[in-house]
Amino acid sequence: MNKQEAQAVEQLRRENSDLLSAKYGTDYNVLRWAQGYGFDLEEASAQLRRHLKFRKFYDLDNADQIPEHEILKKYFPIGLVGECSHEYGIRDRLKSATVEKDKGMEGITFFLLGETGQDNTLLVIECAGRIDLVGILKSVQLSDFLIQRARLQEKMLDAMNELEAETGKQV
Repeated sequence: MNKQEAQAVEQLRRENSDLLSAKYGTDYNVLRWAQGYGFDLEEASAQLRRHLKFRKFYDLDNADQIPEHEILKKYFPIGLVGECSHEYGIRDRLKSATVEKDKGMEGITFFLLGETGQDNTLLVIECAGRIDLVGILKSVQLSDFLIQRARLQEKMLDAMNELEAETGKQV
């Protein structure tokens, strides 16, 4: 982290210390807010504060305690695979549509989280093309669907934070 980034993190942390939890308040989580708003720290702080109130209201620091919804688990498959590395060529394989089709992978969306570190990338697989979203939303409450999505987002954030803690580099 360079000097500008460290100063931005310090300022955002100071301005939002009353809402920033130990779990969410990692340097890189706070830094993402500065980066996301082009280091306009006034705007970043306002949006971070709004987000922290949302996190507190929905108790997102404890999202891992939310039980999985059985219907969504069965009919809305999504998986956090884990860390990717350039040395295994995962990025090259995922960027090739022909390889994906050849392997029966059509309808599957791959999300690579983290483009800032050479090997600090997480792989998330969502089978969006195989999901009957209308059917799911007729079968479960929209609130249940959104809660499960928040649960997944927190699971991805936890994995990012673990990888950043291990490597000392931002995902």
